[in-house]
Amino acid sequence: MTAGGGSIPFEAGRLGLRNIANDLNPVASLVLRACCQWPQEFGHELLKAYDAIQERFKKRVKELLRGAYPEESQPEFNAQTEKFGTTRAQRYVWAYLWARVVLCPSCKGQIPLS
Repeated sequence: MTAGGGSIPFEAGRLGLRNIANDLNPVASLVLRACCQWPQEFGHELLKAYDAIQERFKKRVKELLRGAYPEESQPEFNAQTEKFGTTRAQRYVWAYLWARVVLCPSCKGQIPLS
């Protein structure tokens, strides 16, 4: 009755087990459906649609936030540490993650709360 985001029903479905799940919270119920039911019903078509949407979203966010972040200097290329298929031109910062922090009482260092 309260399956939340659906990690248990997701794993059950992934293992091919029949399961029934829901949540009292309508937002959690929608997340549950989107994560567990729709991929099983729509399969690769859903994946294609998701890929198209995320590309459009990424392009729009990048355009909207173009002036919000300072330019980042690129590290020197090192053939021993670079992943196969990546180039320096493909590496850029288009967003940052931010977390609230607290100060450690012992060392006064910042500790993220996430």
